[in-house]
Amino acid sequence: MVGNEEQARNLVWAYISQCITFASNELEATQITGNWYVKGNSDATRDYGFWEIDAATGGVSPHDTRSRGWESAVAAKCSPDSLQAIAMRSQIIPDAAGATASVWSFLVQCVPTLPRESLDATFDPAQGKWVVVTKPESNDDFGTWTVDAELGVLDPYTDVSRQWESVVRLGCTADLVEPLLKPTPVVVEITSAVTNLWSYLVKCAPGLTVDDLQATWNPVMSEWIVITSPDSGADYGVWTVRGDGSITPENQEASRRNLLSTAGTC
Repeated sequence: MVGNEEQARNLVWAYISQCITFASNELEATQITGNWYVKGNSDATRDYGFWEIDAATGGVSPHDTRSRGWESAVAAKCSPDSLQAIAMRSQIIPDAAGATASVWSFLVQCVPTLPRESLDATFDPAQGKWVVVTKPESNDDFGTWTVDAELGVLDPYTDVSRQWESVVRLGCTADLVEPLLKPTPVVVEITSAVTNLWSYLVKCAPGLTVDDLQATWNPVMSEWIVITSPDSGADYGVWTVRGDGSITPENQEASRRNLLSTAGTC
């Protein structure tokens, strides 16, 4: 059983140390919903990726693109080629500001008055991508986008963002842009309901993926009810996601997680 931060980080250190020499204090561990998550700290000399440690078994699992690279290197017995592949990787989009700027610079071709503050980005370590969503207070809906942190590749993730991508590719003619600028709800489909809640929770639940959540439309109240998927290994509570993007906890577990997210104490 992994009982403290030192034990958790030492497991990752021992794993990566099969290929390189470095100090275990370059790593830091955080326990969230039972399991431990390990990454390099601010003094780290390399990018060691993001790892999940099973608190019960001590199992070490890669949780992002970089950690999977280290896993491949260990599997390849630390061959020069495998280590060089890791060394060559760098994040083109290292922060949320860069992710929102990528989406904004794409959309502003069609909407010159678009404020960059209309977008919000959250990193998904499991995919190595930034998820960029339209803020609830935005006057328009630009959908949900993903931005690959290492490659900088921008992809639409929902129907609305796919519509915007098509409009930009077709030259931003007025007859195509104007219909999309009509006021529409920020959350109009299952994918948006899930990704909006995911981006809200993942800051305090780094192990959470969009597949851990599922949404059901409540036609009576015109809102989405988002719950934890049956296959998820953790309970993320029950939430209401409304068309304007507002999110409300609906049970005790959701309220607990909401308090962590709003207080920034995770």
